[in-house]
Amino acid sequence: MLKNTLRRIKLKWLLLLNGFRLEGRWLIKGDKRFEIRGDDFLRNYVQMMSIIRLYPYFVSRNGKVECGAVHFDGNYGEAKVNGISMRFYVKGDDFGDFSSVNFYSKPEIVSKIGTKGAEIYGYLKERDIMENDTVFDCGSYYGHFALYAAKKARKGHVYCFEPDPENLKVLEKNIRLNNLNNVTIVPKVLSAKDGYVRFRADGTGAARIARPSDRKVIDVPSISLENFCKEMKIQKVDFIKMDVEGAEIDIVRCSESFIMESCGFFAIASYHIVDGKETANELESIFRRMNFETNTDFPLHKTTYAMNKRFASNPGKRR
Repeated sequence: MLKNTLRRIKLKWLLLLNGFRLEGRWLIKGDKRFEIRGDDFLRNYVQMMSIIRLYPYFVSRNGKVECGAVHFDGNYGEAKVNGISMRFYVKGDDFGDFSSVNFYSKPEIVSKIGTKGAEIYGYLKERDIMENDTVFDCGSYYGHFALYAAKKARKGHVYCFEPDPENLKVLEKNIRLNNLNNVTIVPKVLSAKDGYVRFRADGTGAARIARPSDRKVIDVPSISLENFCKEMKIQKVDFIKMDVEGAEIDIVRCSESFIMESCGFFAIASYHIVDGKETANELESIFRRMNFETNTDFPLHKTTYAMNKRFASNPGKRR
């Protein structure tokens, strides 16, 4: 009891000393091993909070996720994934405006920024982004993954599909914050067909094609994967990251022939429930039918990976 009280007092003192700036580090490295570095109490405190959230969600391949400084005066944080540094605004359903954050919430904010970095790493578990890649970020939200992809694909291009008006505002700010000029925002839903769809727009990562029970629904333009590529004259998509709240099965099914010919790799969030089942199994079945090498992994943010065997020699592949 006394020990915990002393820790809280010391933490408060360190926070005041730091002038509303926290630093923490996350290492996801080696074979299911979490490493704490440094003797700084605040850093260790934040890392111990992180271990509660991430354990046992560690990757078994070499890689690194770090959380850098949190700028409470500017409402943005810093993260580093595989040596690539990113800055991103963190508002909305993640933390709220930093000006309203109280003292006790600040370590949790740092922890969540570390978790965002871990989610980015999860999409890269089987294949990294290469400098000439064309990358689709479908369900871009605030663009966390797109920031990493754009910095890695320096000679390539990243397309962000995000129809939610509130999410688009933060996505645009994040791109400007990182001075990126190889990103195109597509304010459309990637869907099974072209036209318009009813969409639940709530400014969160759970925005999705509307269901009958949803409120705050708007009409947004939609386009299929194949038709978008035809319009933009894109001959090959090297990496497709997808987090589309259950629409992933329809998107893949409607463009199977095009995917077999022109898409190299998918990393799809597949924990969504459709017809009472997670989408992971159905996605694996579809990809195997298309002669893709596929598996599902990364429990922190369950992801189905699919590598087109036609492009299996791609140097971005991790195994």
